[in-house]
Amino acid sequence: MNKNTINEDVFNLGLVLRNLENFDMSTFSGRLILQKTVYLMQAFGIYIGHNFSWYLRGPYSSHLASVGFALQEVYDRIPATGHFEKDTQRKFETFLSFMSNKKTDADILEILASIHFLKKIYPNMSKADIIEKVKNKQKYFTRKQCVDAWTELKGEELI
Repeated sequence: MNKNTINEDVFNLGLVLRNLENFDMSTFSGRLILQKTVYLMQAFGIYIGHNFSWYLRGPYSSHLASVGFALQEVYDRIPATGHFEKDTQRKFETFLSFMSNKKTDADILEILASIHFLKKIYPNMSKADIIEKVKNKQKYFTRKQCVDAWTELKGEELI
């Protein structure tokens, strides 16, 4: 199996997700994790072609959803290895480390992606206002979860 026999967007996403081992389009939670994982990966500077807009559960890309469903059909045929060029590979390894303890936690990924997205599109919005907006969007998010996510993003120099 090579890149020429599968759509390029599908192939590239598959290579990335093989490294994370968290791809699952069969559940809502799995689809949410996909959206937030790719959003955050791109925040780390590894752009793979997906543009996001604000939606019910934070940043969302309809193109990514389509690519994800297409990938589901060929995922087992995507090679388990692949590398970016040197600088991007370094960013990807940093991203993998960032994701290591949260790659299956849809709530944390949603909070992280939502905070980052809002700070990106509203750079002058205060930390308190962004946290309040995220917390109010999903009532089950706590202020502490949001503050912890802000701190983590700040520590990674993403906000």
